[in-house]
Amino acid sequence: MTHIPKVELSTKQIVFSPGDGHDFARDKDVADPDLTVTVVNTTEHFVSFHLELEAEGQPPPSPATWYTVEPNVCTKKTPGDRTRFHVNLLKAPLPAYGTTLPLQIKIFSTELADLEAVETIYLKILRPTKDLRVFFSLQDLSVYPGSRLKIPVLV
Repeated sequence: MTHIPKVELSTKQIVFSPGDGHDFARDKDVADPDLTVTVVNTTEHFVSFHLELEAEGQPPPSPATWYTVEPNVCTKKTPGDRTRFHVNLLKAPLPAYGTTLPLQIKIFSTELADLEAVETIYLKILRPTKDLRVFFSLQDLSVYPGSRLKIPVLV
């Protein structure tokens, strides 16, 4: 028999503002969590819950270095008891600006293999606060018709 825990999300869309660095990370830490997920034990057993996030386009067994979840694993909960997970995004899961990505929230238990739930939220990744700058070499360039020229550019 498949059990589905009750899941409550604090929001259906997270707006993420990356910093100006090359790794799509935030400039500063955020005090409040980006997402709070409340899981209710709907079974008749004591179980613990785990929470994982997956981004579309990311290989599934990749280590989660783009977000943190607290607690990592909740303590065993009695039937009807609640667990609150707090999710903070450290950087964008995929190198993309100005787009919205679907994220899957997977909740599962190690005690009961058939106890799982999947919810979808959306991550809106804003553009960086600073514009990109492009610098060209100021040296004279000469080229003959039909030949190739390499132009050094610094972004």
